[in-house]
Amino acid sequence: MFLGFPTIKQIKKILVKEKIDIVHFMTPVPSGIMAMLAARELGLGVVGHSHTQPENIFLRFPPMFRNKFVYDLCYRYIASVYNKADIIACPSAFAEKKIKEYIPNLILLF
Repeated sequence: MFLGFPTIKQIKKILVKEKIDIVHFMTPVPSGIMAMLAARELGLGVVGHSHTQPENIFLRFPPMFRNKFVYDLCYRYIASVYNKADIIACPSAFAEKKIKEYIPNLILLF
């Protein structure tokens, strides 16, 4: 498995070369964030896809990590990223409910 850490400049070059109109990211990791920021600089549309819930991330972690405090920190981080999208697609009613708690005014697709 490899992790990518592209720069905004590298991503912008690809977006322009390929004539991309919309950037879609699924998880708030460095490559998705850089793509979103590159899209913003180019005036492109951004779609976030809410595939990240702490309840799933920490499912197999020790109980000390599965609590409201940890989940709330994660959701606040996730919301800070998704809040920069034009629209968020939610794969489930649970994802929609949770993201609405943290970004109530965002347009959601379900």
